[in-house]
Amino acid sequence: MIGSVRARMSGHDWEIGRLIVAPDLQSQGIGRWLLELAESQAPEEARSVVLFTGAKSKRNLTMYRKAGYRVTGASEHLGVPTKHLAKRISR
Repeated sequence: MIGSVRARMSGHDWEIGRLIVAPDLQSQGIGRWLLELAESQAPEEARSVVLFTGAKSKRNLTMYRKAGYRVTGASEHLGVPTKHLAKRISR
């Protein structure tokens, strides 16, 4: 497996989750490509794209910020501090 991502509608949000890339293939643009693919599948009724990542995942946070995401909050998921991010969908 090279990588994977999944997404689903929740209210008016297109939730992206489980975006992963095999460790030996990271930093080659695969994560960015998977993110763009997941975003492109958002249905017409989606108003924003939301996701979360580990609060200490600097590489992930940098990639999401470059893709236009902004931190909207923080929480703990399964005992791990997380940052919530979102961006509006423009059509």
